[in-house]
Amino acid sequence: IGIKDFIGGDYLKFDLGNWMDDLEEHKALAIYAPHEGGYEGHYLSRLRYKGYHFLDLSARGLGDPETTLTKIYPVCP
Repeated sequence: IGIKDFIGGDYLKFDLGNWMDDLEEHKALAIYAPHEGGYEGHYLSRLRYKGYHFLDLSARGLGDPETTLTKIYPVCP
């Protein structure tokens, strides 16, 4: 068992062609882009040039977004 069993191999190589094929096939794609930037920014720039639109969700200071948005949690000031 290796990391490729959990993540598509094309994402490990950062191959834009396979990445765009996945986007076309599934019609939506979610990525985690670290605050430091990196390859994700290059992909978004190339896709924006091709006419794609993006919804950028950020939850800085929110804690765990999954728990906050989908589960009951205590409200803290």
